[in-house]
Amino acid sequence: MWGFQFTSSWGFCRESGLNQIISYKTFVNIVLLTILSQSVLGNITHAEGVLDLRTRQVSVGESIPLKENWQFYWNMFLDPQNLDRKFQGLTIEHQFWNKHKIDGKSIPAIGYGTYQLQVLLNSEDVGHQLALYIRENNTASRFFINGRAIGEVGKPGKDLENSTGSWQPTVLGFEAISDTLDILVHVSNYEFRNGGLGRPVLLGSLSTLEKQKQGQVLRDIFFIGIYFALGLYHLGIVILRPKDLPSRWLSIVFLLWISRLLFAGNYTILMLVSSIPLSVLMRIEYLSLYGLFVSTLLYFSYVYQAYLIPRTITGVKTVGAVFILTVMIPDSIIVSTIGGIFLILIPLLAIFPFIALIRAARDGNTEARTTMLVAILLFLGVLNDILYTLDIIHSQFVVPYAFLAFIIGQAFIIARSHTNAYSESIRQSREKEVLLNEVHHRVRNNLNVVVSLLRLEARKERDPENAIDALHESVRRIQAMTLVHDRLYNSGNFASIELKPYIQTLITEISRTLSITHINFSLNVEQLNLDLNRAIPCGLILNELLTNTVKYAYSSGESGEVNIALSADEKTINLIVSDNGPGIPEAIQSDKRSLGLHIVSMLTEQLDGQLKIENRNGAHVTVSFPQQTIY
Repeated sequence: MWGFQFTSSWGFCRESGLNQIISYKTFVNIVLLTILSQSVLGNITHAEGVLDLRTRQVSVGESIPLKENWQFYWNMFLDPQNLDRKFQGLTIEHQFWNKHKIDGKSIPAIGYGTYQLQVLLNSEDVGHQLALYIRENNTASRFFINGRAIGEVGKPGKDLENSTGSWQPTVLGFEAISDTLDILVHVSNYEFRNGGLGRPVLLGSLSTLEKQKQGQVLRDIFFIGIYFALGLYHLGIVILRPKDLPSRWLSIVFLLWISRLLFAGNYTILMLVSSIPLSVLMRIEYLSLYGLFVSTLLYFSYVYQAYLIPRTITGVKTVGAVFILTVMIPDSIIVSTIGGIFLILIPLLAIFPFIALIRAARDGNTEARTTMLVAILLFLGVLNDILYTLDIIHSQFVVPYAFLAFIIGQAFIIARSHTNAYSESIRQSREKEVLLNEVHHRVRNNLNVVVSLLRLEARKERDPENAIDALHESVRRIQAMTLVHDRLYNSGNFASIELKPYIQTLITEISRTLSITHINFSLNVEQLNLDLNRAIPCGLILNELLTNTVKYAYSSGESGEVNIALSADEKTINLIVSDNGPGIPEAIQSDKRSLGLHIVSMLTEQLDGQLKIENRNGAHVTVSFPQQTIY
């Protein structure tokens, strides 16, 4: 139920139904597992050193965890054929003996001992093939049923030299020749942080437990295949896009999961190579654990880097590097202890990417909301496995399933992201096609403008001696047009340009070409953008007004000041150029004798604007034109 409340609070219901389905199924599975576990254990009765299963029938398919009421004898290997009851056993409530005390002193993890439990069977189970399923052994054990050895995992001994540790899950079969099973287990530990039987031993029919073990191995192989394919896929993305850091770390996550499934849990690798020393296997398992968790954190960190606390990525890498280096420590006990410390740190380290996810979700990032749900499922799975590994709860390893939910969620996000990217690429391609056609149209129009300007100069100048000056005038006009295109190209926005930097550059170019040092230009320009159809005429108008002011208002070289103002209201853009010179003679204003004013007048008409020329302590020219684009 809390899954649905969380969903609604974050607005996940606006997403696809996938999130609610995952949450619903997870909730139902948790409820079913709880009900089943209660039904399995509900009819079992316990006494000190005795487990009464006479109301159950083990041979028909049930598997019973033997996790309580073991009698434990420290520093003793009791004789299974002559079980001497003169020794006082310690009732074990945990699978690890170092969680208990003798005479007020904690039992050390290093050493050996005997576990003993009497199981009372239903008479219907007599004569059937039963078995014990040792899922994870810490670290060497030999099993006896009614005084007869049925097998061992590793080789228990009274010292390190005579002991060989093993974590290989093993099913040990035997025939139930009576309705009483005296189970005796010799256990030794010299390489792990905890001593004891490890995961609770399962009692059931031989066929049921063998199928259960095979099913778990097949499950691991199935996940290995999935992670291998996904790892190769994201590795291919990294090869094609080396700067794609999220894909790089996600590919590492998948490949490390393969290592995790091979070297931990069901230890699938031991089906292929049975001679791997426990100390080596332990180091590989912890190396994959450290690398997997750090890589997962880094994947989240790079995806939501903008929402992270500063230096989080550096901190994660540093912590990961420190723990990875610890696997080189020669003492296996220390390596194992550090591994236990890391398990405790995992929830603390996971806080940082969760903070980033929360910030991104609050910022309206829909992908973060989807990731939040699958990340919570993954986190709960990790928390379950940590508590299970530390023997705080008795459940099952569920991280592979939680990670599968995470993969489904991420696949959904990646698929949607790639779809959006493809749609965006199509849209941009179409925009570029439209823009390219527009560029051809504008270039043709601009060339026509250049031709018109040159023709105007040609009609005006009859004196060959003034032809060079006329050409220079034309060059400056073409440069004013070129600057517009430069601005468009450099900004990456082919639709419009920002006027203020354009005007500043235009003034610089005019000052440079005319060698102006005695005039001060003052700008009062708002942040406005113009499309190319209006930017070209506006630039040419400004070029003509500034050039005429420089050439005629201050022709004798005296100092002066030119003011350029650009403003806009809801409907109109106003361009004002004024100076403190002698002003423009009325005769020139009336018949537009000046070619520059003639050009300004024509361009103003092109903008569907109005031209106003006044003398107010100097020339004062105002060009007003509508906000809307004129084509």
